[in-house]
Amino acid sequence: HAFQFMDVAQARIIFDNKNYQTSQKLSKFLYKIEEPIVVAGRKRGILQVGYTKKLAQMKYSPFWHEERKLVKSITLILGKHIASREVLESHKKIVTKSIRGIYIATDGILRYANPMFCKMFGTNKHEAIGKPITHFVDGFNCSMDVKKSSKFRISKCSGVGKRKNGTLIDLDIAIQRIDHHGKPAVLGRLHDITLIKRAERKLRGFNAELKKLVDEKTHHLERANKRLQSLNEMKDEFIAVTSHELRSPLTSIRGYLSFLVEKESLESFPDAIKQYLLRAYHNTESLNYLVNNILDVSRLDLGRFELQRTPTDLIKLVKDIIDSLSYQASEKKLKIKFSNLSKSKNIALKIDVIRISQVLRNLLDNAIKFSKRSKDILVTIKKRNGFAVIEIADQGVGIPKAKIDEIFDKFIQVKNIDTRYKGGAGLGLFISKRIIELHGGIIEATSQKSKGAVFTIQLPLKQEEK
Repeated sequence: HAFQFMDVAQARIIFDNKNYQTSQKLSKFLYKIEEPIVVAGRKRGILQVGYTKKLAQMKYSPFWHEERKLVKSITLILGKHIASREVLESHKKIVTKSIRGIYIATDGILRYANPMFCKMFGTNKHEAIGKPITHFVDGFNCSMDVKKSSKFRISKCSGVGKRKNGTLIDLDIAIQRIDHHGKPAVLGRLHDITLIKRAERKLRGFNAELKKLVDEKTHHLERANKRLQSLNEMKDEFIAVTSHELRSPLTSIRGYLSFLVEKESLESFPDAIKQYLLRAYHNTESLNYLVNNILDVSRLDLGRFELQRTPTDLIKLVKDIIDSLSYQASEKKLKIKFSNLSKSKNIALKIDVIRISQVLRNLLDNAIKFSKRSKDILVTIKKRNGFAVIEIADQGVGIPKAKIDEIFDKFIQVKNIDTRYKGGAGLGLFISKRIIELHGGIIEATSQKSKGAVFTIQLPLKQEEK
């Protein structure tokens, strides 16, 4: 009706592939204005307005500028209206299907409630609208000045809800200021956390009981630990005393036997007696070695192991130990070869000579035991990064990779299919490691199966008293 030839004017909207037109007879336009319908930045249709018949008074272009402007304005308004309606419908679906209770209140009076709100309180929409929000929720600890608060600020709190049947529920509440029909209002979102609160209360009770039980068990364990510590100290003391008591008679027996196995004395005995005397002497030596090791371990555990440090030439000490074991090595047709790679004639350290000798003897003794016949044992000494480094490498059966980290523990004897039991209690390497550590040094082992083992001792060149 806004067009100048309204009797023959028609209109058509094509939107989302559907046609909406003013007349079922409309098939085509002789003259038309066409504008796109754009919704949220996307073209979704067109608006066509024009004439289906030609009148005598019509010009070649029978549209006024105002008519074209009117069609363009209508398409703009239509696009905005459709966008707003779709957003509103989308929000309505979200609010309707929300798992949280949603309400709008002005002046504390309920103006809107979604289905979940009604379900949460066991009521219906008609009963809820118009009632104070406090009819449903008690214990609000949210505070918000609706008139002054920012629209973007959300205040969170908790409260207690009351259902229609009188049942109380725990609520997690979030409120926000909005405008409702031009008036300041509150948008509230409610989450029923009754089950969560119930679980929390049970969990607190369980935690309290668990803490009480743990405290009791901890107390029992502390008492048991003290008892075990006391027994362990008694055990260490007993071993120390027993080992010490064994040494006196053992030293006497060893002294007498050493006298009897001397060459001149031994020749005066029959051959059968000679064998018994030699066997007794060797067994006494083994027993004396074991007692000394047990005594050393006891001293280490009780903190009574003291070093007697004296200035010593480490190179000379290593050579002397090698010379003392040369006969033992020759019995297996082995050679102990020494190399000085330190570029020094002597390396002066302040060490406990007896204890370092004990370590070197133990490592060389092991190398002799586990080396294959006619193979060389290589001993090298050098300086590296502020340490004097001694390496003892044999060409024996080696140490299994899985056991390499255990060999310095107490009572550990590494066995594999290539080795037989060689005697001892598995204390030598444990004692050796502790002696080297008391000197501020490090002892390590590397090995390859069937290719031997390498033991490395590192002693700091600048010794510190400990």
